[in-house]
Amino acid sequence: MITPKARFEEFLHDINPSPSTISNSQSAHSDIRNVIENDQKFKFNVKRTFLGGSYMRNTALRPAIKNGKEKRPDIDSYVVVQGNYFDASPEQWMNEVYAVLNRNRDGLGLTKITRNRCSLATTTKRANVDVSVLLEKDYDGLYRIGNKDTGAWYPTNPEIHTQWSGMQNARFQNYFKPMVKLLKWAMKENPTNHKHPKSFALEVMIAENLKINSTHYGEIFLTFCKSFLENYFSQYALGSSPFLEDPAVPNTDILAGVENEAFHAFYNKIDYFCTHAEKALEATTDEIATGHWRKIFGSRFPANKINITPTLKPTQVVSPTVFGNRRTYPPALPARFA
Repeated sequence: MITPKARFEEFLHDINPSPSTISNSQSAHSDIRNVIENDQKFKFNVKRTFLGGSYMRNTALRPAIKNGKEKRPDIDSYVVVQGNYFDASPEQWMNEVYAVLNRNRDGLGLTKITRNRCSLATTTKRANVDVSVLLEKDYDGLYRIGNKDTGAWYPTNPEIHTQWSGMQNARFQNYFKPMVKLLKWAMKENPTNHKHPKSFALEVMIAENLKINSTHYGEIFLTFCKSFLENYFSQYALGSSPFLEDPAVPNTDILAGVENEAFHAFYNKIDYFCTHAEKALEATTDEIATGHWRKIFGSRFPANKINITPTLKPTQVVSPTVFGNRRTYPPALPARFA
């Protein structure tokens, strides 16, 4: 018995950011961008600001619930400044923007400002906004983002990421972004000790393995899982990670910062999803099918008539070696590789 497509649509609606979350996000990032663009001591350095990340790409999820309260949404904001590699170091630019935010701390309602490697993480009551400084586009059409720890500037273009994501959604008949959200939610419900790969890297892996051979979200999800396992089995068997080219920066691997062990755990997780998606689609009753979908997506996945208690709690951390029932095309392998 195939779970009706309408139940997946209901689930996708449920895990989308709520109207209040969207409103809070808009207010928070608009206030911060307005302050940076109009600060009397800094505005002459600013060429413009823009948004990026999953918020701008429309692949963000509703915030998680922690201790009974919904966490604040996360938003990526960029400040394009006039300058070049020789004008100032990444840390100096970050300190300049920090000073702007600190001068306006009370008006913005900032409760915390943290200097990360490439951004300033700001916390307000409404949202968390990461602010990154970009040097204006160079001859290659790319911005440069600085790392305060290394002192180096690296090519990037978040705007291309946003455009690329929209193009993939059109290419895959508007199933791309829903599939991104389904996978991100499944990962959140089945955490491992590794946080990566995540965000845009996930989107690129989905685009490389997505096949629209059905209009049913469950069948599309299973097809993705199988394609992923087949395409990356060689790297998995060798204990390495695949090369995943950044659509914005040619010949750059967006998985370069992901440890091989993290990818190995992620591969096992996809195998786990594949097992339960297969069982859900082969189930003879709605109760059995819903139970397997909830193994993947958690208790928020809607049941038809029977409220099935999930066996895997959202807060439970799964060891990379837990995901069993390996497909027949990859032979059984040890859990770790040298």
